Amino acid sequence: LCRFGSGLPLGAEASDVIEQVAVGGHVGVALPEPAAVALGALEKLCIVVRQAVQTLCGGRGEIGTGRSELEADFHRTIKKVTYDIDALKMNTAIAALMSLLNSIQNTGRITRGEFKTYLILLNPFAPHMTEELWQQAGFDGMLNEAEWPAYDEAKCADSTVQIAVQVNGKIKARIDIPADISADDAIAQAKQNDAVVSAIGGGTVIKELYVPKKLVNIVVK
Repeated sequence: LCRFGSGLPLGAEASDVIEQVAVGGHVGVALPEPAAVALGALEKLCIVVRQAVQTLCGGRGEIGTGRSELEADFHRTIKKVTYDIDALKMNTAIAALMSLLNSIQNTGRITRGEFKTYLILLNPFAPHMTEELWQQAGFDGMLNEAEWPAYDEAKCADSTVQIAVQVNGKIKARIDIPADISADDAIAQAKQNDAVVSAIGGGTVIKELYVPKKLVNIVVK
C-alpha cells in the first residue's frame, strides 16, 4: 500500500477513472490516448492512497466528523458528485473530487470523518481500492453498503466571496468580503484598499454602488 504510485504499473481502477475523465463520462465513446490525462488521473489516485497511509499509519487521523474550514467544500462536493452521477457526468464528478482533495491537502491533515466521507464519494469510481482502504482504516461494515452522505444546501454557499472594485469604471482592486455583507460595509471595506484610496486621490466621490457578490463601483469627480 505504501508503495502505491512509486513506479507501479497502471491498474484497472486507475484505468477506469482515466477513461471516465478522457471521454467525458459518456458510454461507448472511444478512449483517446493523451498521456497527460492518464498521468493526471493516476496521480490523483496516488494522492488518495497517500492520504490513506497518513490516516492509517499516522495515529489513525484526527477524531471528528470534519472541520469548519472545509465544511462548505465537502457539502458542495457531495452535492456535485450526487447530481453528476445521476446525470452520468463522470468527468465533472471526478474533477470535483480532485478539487476537494486539493483543499484537504492544503490544510496538511485529514480527520477520520473527512476520510470516511471522501472514500464513500470516490467509491463509485474506484470500488476495489476504496473498499480495501475502508477496511484497513477500521470503518464498520462494507463500504459499498455505507450510507451515501447528505448535503445541506445552506452550507454549500461560500462564507466569503471575491469582488472587483471599480473607480470610474476601471478595476483597481479585488477584495475578499463576507458573502452576506451589507452594501454600506462592502463599500467601506473597498474604500480602505490602498489601490482604491490612491485611485480616488483628492477627488470627490459622487456615486457608490454595490452589486452583491460581484463588485463595488465608485464614481469620482
